[in-house]
Amino acid sequence: MPIDAFDIFENLYRCSPDVAMRHADFLKAIARGEGLEGRSPLLDGAIGTTDENGKQEYHWPDDEPVEEHHQLRAAIFYYRLNRQDEEVNRLLDHWEVNHPEENVRSYIGKLREEGQGEG
Repeated sequence: MPIDAFDIFENLYRCSPDVAMRHADFLKAIARGEGLEGRSPLLDGAIGTTDENGKQEYHWPDDEPVEEHHQLRAAIFYYRLNRQDEEVNRLLDHWEVNHPEENVRSYIGKLREEGQGEG
């Protein structure tokens, strides 16, 4: 499961950044959504409800975004490692403008503003 491996990668990076960086392309694959096809949000702690039309909806107990949650986590983590990466910046550009949740758009904007000062 890529998400379990992502959690391991985060911890590996804290303990041994040089070793973790040899596997950083793995983060970009998750950011692109590779390996996440068909993954149910219920596996990640989301609560499923059904609306009056029978459509299944998912909500997070802590207001975390459901849509593209893991892709966002991976892209943001990678961005912190390499703010100049074109592919990750394209993904963040897209989410900063088009993500359905305002808090996500705002967070990405603030993250990138912080990065401007570190240039």
